[in-house]
Amino acid sequence: MTEQELIDRQRARSDGTFYLMKVGMFYHAYDAGAYALARTMGYRVKCKPRKGGDGVLVSGFPIASLEKVAARMAEQGIRLTCAADDDRLYAFSGADATPDQTLVDHPPAGIPRSRNVRRPGGDGLTAKLDELILSFDLAGSTPMDAMNFVAALQRMVLKGE
Repeated sequence: MTEQELIDRQRARSDGTFYLMKVGMFYHAYDAGAYALARTMGYRVKCKPRKGGDGVLVSGFPIASLEKVAARMAEQGIRLTCAADDDRLYAFSGADATPDQTLVDHPPAGIPRSRNVRRPGGDGLTAKLDELILSFDLAGSTPMDAMNFVAALQRMVLKGE
């Protein structure tokens, strides 16, 4: 089942039932279900970009946390059951799924995709920092690589190199 099929399935139900779908090592809730899960667990909702410019709202947790999530839902009167037709799905109902933009983390806007983009007036240290930052492969780096990179940038700024 795709994200969109799950969202359509939720929207087709008028009883306030939402789904958790197993995706790799996580369970994800989408669209209104993401708001319901975020409110219940204190999570954030992410706006995941899609091809075509539209984003999908998602909130989730690691599979190992399912018992903790189920216990918290039960404490709040939210019913969580395994979906009968798909062993990768859990259904939950009784949660507040009212849209709330304060719960949503949107992807950063205005980040240049081209590695050749230069800010106006970029010369000396600024130009060097621009080049280093734009050429750093964040997606292909480990968290330690990224931390070391930021530390190196800080040293450069402090020294004025």
